[in-house]
Amino acid sequence: LYNGSTLLYSSNWPVSSTEELTLAGGNILVQDGLICNDSDITHTVIASDKNPSLTGEDVTFTATVYAQDATPQGTLVFTINGETFAGTLDSKGSASVDYHFDEAGTYEVVASYTSTNGYKPSTGTITQLVNGTSFVLTSSKNPSVLGDEVAFTAVLNSPGAAPAGTYMA
Repeated sequence: LYNGSTLLYSSNWPVSSTEELTLAGGNILVQDGLICNDSDITHTVIASDKNPSLTGEDVTFTATVYAQDATPQGTLVFTINGETFAGTLDSKGSASVDYHFDEAGTYEVVASYTSTNGYKPSTGTITQLVNGTSFVLTSSKNPSVLGDEVAFTAVLNSPGAAPAGTYMA
């Protein structure tokens, strides 16, 4: 234990013991489970396989939990657009969930880790950008001069069924 940079007390406390020590100004009581190192701290990182994505398109979110000296075990709960999905970590400390967004927008996706083998919980977030229908127009010659033959190509990207309708030039 330190007071600023001054060492007040040093000990190797077994995890299952209770120890009381007298300090100037009062006592400190350390009970079961005080861990003074960071070997049980976790970090959760979440990734999207498509970012940005289109509305209606399946997106896979994968969260991986990292710890200093081993692979954490436990569950991940994904929170996406107000819905929750639970996943169990695999042998690499990862879990995945598939989701599709029905509306264009910006969404926060959260993965919350809970341990089953003594690690501290952690949370990771990612911002998912979801676009609606997109339209791309290209030209075979740009710039062109008067008299050149120019072909225009229009591509409409839309989730779900093929778009139908009329394009007027």
